[in-house]
Amino acid sequence: MTDFLFATPSFLGDMGRVIDLGNTLTIYNYTDSPAEADKRALCNDWSVVGSEIRNAAKQAEA
Repeated sequence: MTDFLFATPSFLGDMGRVIDLGNTLTIYNYTDSPAEADKRALCNDWSVVGSEIRNAAKQAEA
């Protein structure tokens, strides 16, 4: 859930990197500012916390 600022690996992409000596194939996700990256990360963190609370509540009901 927190991989939006990282490059997504793939088999073919990794094979291409073997011969990519200039590191031109690596593409990272980006945000317009560090504040936006922090905001997205914080929203994602709270989303995961909410999901965990919902799962715990469902287990407690059972």
